[in-house]
Amino acid sequence: MSDTTETPRQLVLADGDVARPDEDICKQELDGCTTRTAQKYDKQGCPYLIIKGKKWRPVRGVREWLSKRIVSKQPERPTRRAVERRRGRMIGQART
Repeated sequence: MSDTTETPRQLVLADGDVARPDEDICKQELDGCTTRTAQKYDKQGCPYLIIKGKKWRPVRGVREWLSKRIVSKQPERPTRRAVERRRGRMIGQART
């Protein structure tokens, strides 16, 4: 038996989620971002835990947080032709 205690690479949380060290999550889930960028994400609401002075992130929680940040493209403005048709006028017809 050795005296060195090795830090586990993941922790199973009570809700069934798995927490992994911050460095692992930054490399794999956050597409290789630095820990400095991850600290900015903390301020924006990315979930994390501090256990015995080490930062851990729940994998499912990080994925859900990332999916909420996805913004869809705004719909295109309708063309003038479509707007005129909706108003019941032909293009080039004078407004009354």
